Amino acid sequence: MLKKIKNYVKTPKGFGQLVNTVGLFSSRKSAEMAFTIFCTPRKGKTYTQSQERLLEKADKERLPLHDFELQTYVWEGGPEKVLLVHGWDSNAARWKAVIAALRSANYTVIAFDAPAQGKSGHKTINGVLYAEALEKVAQRFKPDYVVGHSFGGMAVAHYFANFDAVPIKRMILMATPSKFTRILDDYYKLINYNKSGQRAIEKRFKKTFGFETSYFTIEDFVKKIDIPGLVIHDKQDATTPFREGKVIHENWKKSTFFTVDGVGHSLQSRSVYRKIVEEIQKG
Repeated sequence: MLKKIKNYVKTPKGFGQLVNTVGLFSSRKSAEMAFTIFCTPRKGKTYTQSQERLLEKADKERLPLHDFELQTYVWEGGPEKVLLVHGWDSNAARWKAVIAALRSANYTVIAFDAPAQGKSGHKTINGVLYAEALEKVAQRFKPDYVVGHSFGGMAVAHYFANFDAVPIKRMILMATPSKFTRILDDYYKLINYNKSGQRAIEKRFKKTFGFETSYFTIEDFVKKIDIPGLVIHDKQDATTPFREGKVIHENWKKSTFFTVDGVGHSLQSRSVYRKIVEEIQKG
């Protein structure tokens, strides 16, 4: 019976019932539990044999950030460097095909595992921490180009809009969500989180980061970015709606928009790989 209860609590419905019940006694504790789970990746720690071989071929370095370390990888090539920033529940190995395409075009490729994913330390991640991790890696390796996928794209936009960022020539955002509030609303619906708990999370977020959840909006961030680049999105993306990629492009004055149809959120497609290389070769 105890095992069944534990397994039930691991489901979205069961966890939602738990945090809603806790909220009857302490909205603060309920919000803490809900936000911690929200910030905890479930995947991104396992690798296929081919992915392990890919990582073994890289020059590896660990960089300190706060009280943990980031795992970085460098595949040496030509003098110009491309930094790849992966998404949620992922790791640097997800870029295997992109790395091959870029190296064939004589670029040095840099990637890293985000906090709480891959071989990097920490237990949770959020958009602010990811941007800080990106800053650490960018300052260390000084890339000429940066490519971000999904949640990684959000971190890239946040970094180049709001940090004293390293200068780069071009930026590419792939399947990137436009509004953090939409992601948070999806989470609330998934666990059926009550309004009291939602308000408590908003309060906790403001106290932790110093701004409202609505501030973390990529379509606003890109308005401040004076770097040319590319937005890539699939018309049938079931994770990040196509309209979000479109509105990012519309608000990023120096961007072009490349669409695919039926590839999916991962954007693992030869046409995408070719487009990434073509965009970077513009210099």
